[in-house]
Amino acid sequence: MAGHPYELRIQELKTYPMAQAAFYPHGFDPANDPVNRFAQNIIEDYQAQLIPPTPPGPVVPGAPQPRIALPEDATKPLVYDEAKYHDIRSPVIPIEPEVKPIAIIGGGIGGLYAAYLLQYFGIRYTIYEASDRVGGRLHTYKGFKDSQSFYDYIDLGAMRFPDTPIMAPVFDLFDDLGLKKLEYLFEDRDKNSTLFYNAVRRKRQTDAVTPKQFRIHNVPDRWGSLGIKANMQNVTKPFTDALKNDVENGGNEGWKLMMKYDIYSTRAYMQGRRSDWTQELDKKNLMPYPIRVVEWCETFTEATSFFDRALTETVLDALAFDYSDDPDNPIQWYCIDGGVSEIAKALEKKLEQSGQPHELKKNKRVSAIRYHKRLDMHMPPIHIPEHVTIETEDGEISSFGHAITTSSLPCLRLMDLSHAQLDYPQTNALRSLAYTSAAKIGVKFTSAWWQDDALMKGFGAYGAIVGGQSFTDHMVRRVVYPSYGVDEDKPSTVLMVSYAANSDALPWTGLTGEALQATVRRRVINDLVGIHGFNQDGREYLEANWEDHVLYSWNLNPNVLGSWAVFYPGEFKYLYTHLTRPAAKGRLHFAGEVVSARHGWVVGALEASKRAVYEIVCESYPEQRVPFEQKCGRPESWTADSLLKQVAITLEGLYPIDDSATVLKA
Repeated sequence: MAGHPYELRIQELKTYPMAQAAFYPHGFDPANDPVNRFAQNIIEDYQAQLIPPTPPGPVVPGAPQPRIALPEDATKPLVYDEAKYHDIRSPVIPIEPEVKPIAIIGGGIGGLYAAYLLQYFGIRYTIYEASDRVGGRLHTYKGFKDSQSFYDYIDLGAMRFPDTPIMAPVFDLFDDLGLKKLEYLFEDRDKNSTLFYNAVRRKRQTDAVTPKQFRIHNVPDRWGSLGIKANMQNVTKPFTDALKNDVENGGNEGWKLMMKYDIYSTRAYMQGRRSDWTQELDKKNLMPYPIRVVEWCETFTEATSFFDRALTETVLDALAFDYSDDPDNPIQWYCIDGGVSEIAKALEKKLEQSGQPHELKKNKRVSAIRYHKRLDMHMPPIHIPEHVTIETEDGEISSFGHAITTSSLPCLRLMDLSHAQLDYPQTNALRSLAYTSAAKIGVKFTSAWWQDDALMKGFGAYGAIVGGQSFTDHMVRRVVYPSYGVDEDKPSTVLMVSYAANSDALPWTGLTGEALQATVRRRVINDLVGIHGFNQDGREYLEANWEDHVLYSWNLNPNVLGSWAVFYPGEFKYLYTHLTRPAAKGRLHFAGEVVSARHGWVVGALEASKRAVYEIVCESYPEQRVPFEQKCGRPESWTADSLLKQVAITLEGLYPIDDSATVLKA
């Protein structure tokens, strides 16, 4: 590939203007994160099943060879030629000059970050974005009527970031983009936020939340007296401890334990009366949990029906928030001044002003991705290189060496992939992996009444609420008080009156539209009155000072068609493995938060894009593999070997594809 017009050779890195930028100055190795290690164990186990074991001693002709326990969906073992896949002098998939190098589908944070990495190494790209804005699920709404404050906005998607080692890539990006971070008040300053369940209102508290506090009498005291946290820790802690031990002491016993129970939903695991019960997994001897106990725990800790997802998801969530139990050293949370859309805007600006080629096409909805074989014809002499084409709904067709899709899987399924050389396990993964629902409602009032201590107490509330959240079993489910602008002369007068997910979001989704605004307003005011304990004066104040509102459901966004990915029982083993390997003969790469061990988080989208770019580097720019690892670190726990084995599974054809469907013409 020497002399390739889009190539940045190793010796040129020293003079490349961005070469001194460090992507991970915090120095945290993602391989030391137990969630990443869990995901990589899945990949290593899957690959080990595909590669035949080396028989001891010399091979005796005619002697029976050991049987290979292949995965259920594999048709043959993997013959992995290390010399072929690790030869930095010869790309496994060359990119010929006749085609552009990389297409990126999606201009959200994942697509922009993929461009950021590619630009860093001097590799050209074209981004296709279906809407007129970048950012995707980083979306700040600022369209409220008569706004008087800079802070009159609401983040409709991601909104808060914990400063922990695993989130280092996010904070490194913030620093590189020069973004202003504000403290996010995860807990309200004056401890006046509330829990409002079963028509009982109490201040949020640090001690155990029990059912008797809320006149819930059908939960037996054996479980109820322990409180929500103790019951849930009894479920998750044996697994989180075991997974952390895998990282701390080596091995994969914790992973094996988790995978044994990955076939259960959280609900089924808690309620099941299993013959394999052990004291080690039930320290408090609480299993099986009665159904009413499980429902009580779900109602107070998660969205309705969240316990139907895999037990593994609940355990990994527990690991994500398992930062520190030290009250004197709490985790610091941050938000972005001006809203999360500023992240995408700043990244877009940086790409534009880098001095390197940058091509972003907005309002370009991709309609098809097609793989084309190499075609050499002698009469007349014609050479058509192997490539993929990207087709848009307005009829544009362009050829590329590789394509990275950061689209959500529902949106990816809208595209014509019939000629993209996806095998059955991959198409099945696209269909099977679910996205949860999420809806938010923001209301602009004439004032930030929740911060007015005298007003709140006069209406019957406990007092001012500055930052933090209140929770309820009513329709709004969660009220989030703004952390930004709280000490300004003109604080935000926009309150996130509802943040609902999963089954709780679906009713709100059905209430979008102009004709239903009065219904939404009535329901929200009723819930705000209950949550804060307002008297009639308080109700009338809310009605009189309601100026404008937005109800936003991600299910109705045609460029997402859902909120974030969620795995159901058994899906890690059978679906994650197939979306972390390319399609289209190694030229179509799946990214987006769904393909990360940290799905649902911005860091997941960043790391998934890094893995996709790393995959392309290993395939087509092998001389840059070491510089990539040195400058960017490893994506999650991926190594070049584990990644290239995933590539080999596709290239060596372990899963049959009908080649007759391959488009041959240019």
